[in-house]
Order: sequence, then C-alpha cells, then structure tokens
Amino acid sequence: MCPAEYFYLMMSLALLAISLVGLFLCRTHRKIILISGLLSMPCSLSTFLFVPEYWDPVRLFDLQLGIEDILFSFSTGIIAVMISLRFNQNLTANAEWAKMAGRILRVMGAGIFLIFLMQQTEIMVMLQALIGIAIIGVILVWNRWRLLSTALKTGAVFSCFYTGVLAITFIAFPAFHDQWTHSNLSGISLVGIPLEETLWAFSFGSCWIITIGFFIDLRE
Repeated sequence: MCPAEYFYLMMSLALLAISLVGLFLCRTHRKIILISGLLSMPCSLSTFLFVPEYWDPVRLFDLQLGIEDILFSFSTGIIAVMISLRFNQNLTANAEWAKMAGRILRVMGAGIFLIFLMQQTEIMVMLQALIGIAIIGVILVWNRWRLLSTALKTGAVFSCFYTGVLAITFIAFPAFHDQWTHSNLSGISLVGIPLEETLWAFSFGSCWIITIGFFIDLRE
C-alpha cells in the first residue's frame, strides 16, 4: 500500500500532536485532561460498527481496529476537554477510583444496551450513534446540569475545530474523501465535509465533558 494513502493515520497523528502540545501547556488541569484522553480510547471500538457501512479508511496494518482509531479517540478526548476547561477553569476532579470505575461501568452498560437496541433498526449507523450520544448526554446532564453551558460551548467550538481539520485534510489529500461510504450518507456537506461528521463533532464535544464530569465528579 502506498504511504500516501494513509490519510487517516496522518490526520490522527496531527490531532495527537495538537493534543500533546495542549497537555504540555495546560499544567493546572493536566491530570483531568490525561484521564479524559485515556477514558476516550475505548471509543475506538466503535470502528466495528462504522466500518465499512459508514466509511472504510486505509489503515497502516489493515486491521479492523487500527492504531489510527486509538490515536484519534485519545486525541479527541483530550482536545474536547481542553476546550471545556478554557470555558470553565475552576473545575476539579473529586471522584474516588472505586466510584469512578462503577460510574464508567454503568455508562458502558447503558451504551451497550443502546447499541443493541439500535442494531435492531434500519437506521444508518451514524444516526444511531448520534441518537445514542444524545440519550446518554440527556440522562447525564440531569446529574451534571451545571456543566450544560460549558458543554454546549464546547460542542460548538469542537465542531468548528474538527470540521476545519477535516477540511484541511481534504484539501491536502482529496482522495481521503473517497474513503467514506457515500451511498450511506445524507449527501449534505459543509465546506465539502459530510454533515454527519460535523454533527458527530458537536455531539461528542457537547456530551464528553458531561460524561467525564460524571465519571470523575467534576466540580467548581
């Protein structure tokens, strides 16, 4: 495989570089940011749902779960929380490890249950993901309603950031656009970016700080 075709790897490495620079600079909240990245890594398992129905990216070792997926999930988890902390710099983590583990397992269980339900429908996989993220986000926001304003601002900024990164990647590597399964997309795009990608970025950006807030008991 020609190295020039590893667009997903290149974008993931660029996001990793951005996240590591941010992690180095944000000394005050470094622990929260790092935990966010680590807890976001299991999101890479969603590749088993998205490939090839939603997209089919070229990976370095041609694996179903690639290093690119792990780097992407780790980096986006870091970047989203860094944005949140710019809006609310007074947040501190208060959860004990045992409580955090219990909360993570509860959210994972709810997520798996929603995936099972969604798989029984004929809804497109990205729409399934957006609905699932929204449901979990709404449930958790009742527990972390003080983070709602920060969450919505984060969603707006993260979606602009991610759409911009994709737009630059598409300009630099036009063939990357062909790795999406366009027959299963809405056909609507923003600056050449599939609408589904921007919606995912807003949903993830908005809900991740609420999810992390629940996991590690973020408080002002």
